[in-house]
Amino acid sequence: MEGIPHQTVSPKQIVLTFNDRLDSSWSRQTLDILDRYQVKAVFFAAGKNVRERSELMREIVRRGHVIGNYTYTQTHISALSDANLRQELNRTQQVLGASAGIKTALFRPPYYYPDIASGHLEEFNALPTVSDMGYLVIGAGIDSKDWTQPTLQEMARDVEHQLQRGDRHVIMVNETKNQKYSTTDALAFLIPNLQSKGYQFIGIDEALRFPVEALNPSLSRRERFLGQVVAFVEFLRRWQWPLIYWMFM
Repeated sequence: MEGIPHQTVSPKQIVLTFNDRLDSSWSRQTLDILDRYQVKAVFFAAGKNVRERSELMREIVRRGHVIGNYTYTQTHISALSDANLRQELNRTQQVLGASAGIKTALFRPPYYYPDIASGHLEEFNALPTVSDMGYLVIGAGIDSKDWTQPTLQEMARDVEHQLQRGDRHVIMVNETKNQKYSTTDALAFLIPNLQSKGYQFIGIDEALRFPVEALNPSLSRRERFLGQVVAFVEFLRRWQWPLIYWMFM
């Protein structure tokens, strides 16, 4: 399940996506690599991390990439009630609004695996609620498996092998601090390697035939203000006990 209509993409067109393991220093290097090879990507962000990355979120949007919803706490959606799942997605929308001034129409369930046999089938049971909220669910047919720490050559061979099926178009990358190389190194090797073999990286907007403005619409002043209020309340909730301790010790 990729969420990309096969009739809108050719066999050698691919979309690059990242799961929420982004950190400011590493992610800026990633953005620079994407700029170098003129690749537009999707960054799925967990709401709990967005507030601390406000500047990074704005930079992602400014460079023409798309942000997706990855729940608020990056949890198994199958473990949530319908009401709690809706709350997770709404809270992420609110902090995205406060941080980057946008909403998102895209969602990816955390702990999603391209190989369904190794994934969590029960996660799919919650997707009707997500669709009911108006989201487009974006999976991935190709796993870079960078978290298994393969060599660059092994990763490139494995990704190309998965692409050879011809019906998979979305690559999933977990931005991780591999002991052998960084995500930046991996992208600097993988992207030109695939481009040299005739693969074309396209944006999710082109794959879905929706403009970026429809996938990440800008917020009104009122919506942005409400998002900032929610983000401030979240800040107080997270830090109230340390602050009280500091004030009275």
